[in-house]
Amino acid sequence: MHSNRIEINGQPVSASAVGTNDGLNFGRFDHGEISVHPYQAWISGQSVLSALEASYARLLRELQEDDPFEPSKLSEIGYPVLEEVLRSYPGHLSEVIDHLGRELLSTVFPFGAQSRYVINSLDGYEVEAKGLRIRGRCFEYSRGHRKVPG
Repeated sequence: MHSNRIEINGQPVSASAVGTNDGLNFGRFDHGEISVHPYQAWISGQSVLSALEASYARLLRELQEDDPFEPSKLSEIGYPVLEEVLRSYPGHLSEVIDHLGRELLSTVFPFGAQSRYVINSLDGYEVEAKGLRIRGRCFEYSRGHRKVPG
């Protein structure tokens, strides 16, 4: 079992009570009727690898195709496997998070019937000894309203 956890407003919340917005309005909070809260999520390195392994391979292929026109940060380190980036090149992880961070959150915190909170942004992250700590904002979800604000 991977040790993933999340806090909203500094308080621990069950992962099953949290889902991720997989709609087009990720990052938008312009709907006046939502209650926005800060969150912090700790995602184990093993969960990161499990969630992103296939997508990371696809991302590397796309970056390699684009490198003649727009070199990537990962080209600087020879396109290593994701585990090596996480372990040895945390400064280069930003490119992975920029492209796949939302997918990571959606995989670890999928929206479901018990979701009371919806992750709607990824505002920052830190690599820690056992994985990632991700910060952002979420909103309270009630069954009578749309999942996505806006």
